[in-house]
Amino acid sequence: MTYSIQDLDDTPWLQLCHAYGRATDTPRHIRALADGKQAARTAAIAHLSGTIMHQGTPWTATAPTALFVAALLRDPNLQLRPRDRAALVSFVGNVGSVILYSPWSIEECEQRAAKTAELPEDPADDEIFWEDVETGDGMYARALVACARSASTLLDAVRPELDSEEKQVRVQAACAVGRIASGLILTKGVPRGVIDDIETLLLDKARSASSTVERCAILLALREVGAEPREFVDDESMAVSVCAALAIESDESATGKLIAALEDAEHLHC
Repeated sequence: MTYSIQDLDDTPWLQLCHAYGRATDTPRHIRALADGKQAARTAAIAHLSGTIMHQGTPWTATAPTALFVAALLRDPNLQLRPRDRAALVSFVGNVGSVILYSPWSIEECEQRAAKTAELPEDPADDEIFWEDVETGDGMYARALVACARSASTLLDAVRPELDSEEKQVRVQAACAVGRIASGLILTKGVPRGVIDDIETLLLDKARSASSTVERCAILLALREVGAEPREFVDDESMAVSVCAALAIESDESATGKLIAALEDAEHLHC
């Protein structure tokens, strides 16, 4: 999806909701991310994490918003502070992986979503609309389905951030890539070859990582995609060794590393 103001205006925000009601205020925040002053961008990022994804819960406005943010991340002309870019990458990762925390399978989500009515035409009727528990569950399911369907596009947006010049962005990118890929494995949203390519990429990044924190984040991402990074189990860094061991199941050596770390927890840090 290519970002443009026209795309933003064509999105039916009045028929989408976030944690505090209709999402008619969301376009203003997306515009602020694109070309606003720093104070407005800071407010926009807070809107994403506190309203669009409120305490980890997606709403029907969540997936469309994430797709706009993903398009912004791919815009080479967008200049952001590293901490802001890292926050946007984290947000996209959270949205792209939220299906992992669903109480239902993707098929059950689709069934519930299909049975749920649209929001009332008049926002004044919203309170009555949300009083029905099944309706609330159906809207939640609809949000989950939309996020799952967007996951592949969101993955494509955060994957290049693994090459960022900023460590904090690379760390958040590793977390996002791992989580989104894990969700795509669950929903069978991409061919297995895509996941294999991600595993290879993450292993290469782990080998070349410039810090313990970054290497640990990548190893935890590898765990998300089902990889077993055995070459790092005996790393001189206890933190790296533990993160590698966490990804390896039913292995005495890996389990031994975890037990040793628990017995010497004061030295376990990144």
